[in-house]
Amino acid sequence: MTASLFPGYILDTCTIIELCRRMSPPELRHSALSIVEKLIQTRQIKSPEEVYLELKDRAKGGDVVLAWCDRNRDIFEDMTDQQQQNLAVVLADFENAVKVNIGKFDADPILVAMSLESGWAVVTRDGYGANEGKIGVHQMCERFDVRCITEFEFLKENGWSI
Repeated sequence: MTASLFPGYILDTCTIIELCRRMSPPELRHSALSIVEKLIQTRQIKSPEEVYLELKDRAKGGDVVLAWCDRNRDIFEDMTDQQQQNLAVVLADFENAVKVNIGKFDADPILVAMSLESGWAVVTRDGYGANEGKIGVHQMCERFDVRCITEFEFLKENGWSI
């Protein structure tokens, strides 16, 4: 596992949905996406391929989230060998983090595995204020000393003001 200087952000499924669809009013959404687009241009944003697959699986015709993902397809990366090794370590501590028998993609532990290799911050809301015993990305990040922030913290760090 490698911990480089903090050069960028790894986006979770819930973050992309929040930025593309749920954030209101539209003016706030547009200013937030403008920040994200600039970070994409400087290669400071990435996400695992499994996040794309989660979003594609949930999408309906004309979905704005999937359209945004398709326009920014190059941010979605396959796992490296090191990330696969890191994933094994994460799952050894959080075997219940994998949602078995649901027939859907689950990127949560992969976000942590990617961060362990790159040192990048995970941007998610998953696990903040979770119920006792529920495993979220935040709890996995905390266990492995991975920087984990919400989309609002991420945007504020990058100059967003309301």
